Amino acid sequence: MATMADMVVAAKLAKRPMEVVEQSVRAASCIDEVASEKAAQGQEVATVAAMCMMNGKKG
Repeated sequence: MATMADMVVAAKLAKRPMEVVEQSVRAASCIDEVASEKAAQGQEVATVAAMCMMNGKKG
């Protein structure tokens, strides 16, 4: 998983707005938090990632 610094650097290179970076960081931390418990329940991590990107929080 990319670190926050990696995401900021990538966003600057891509000239993306900072709020997009912050959303990506929130989604990444959400995925980190939720992925293992969802995987234990047999739910795909990709589904978790999609929910996190839409909600920006634990879903």
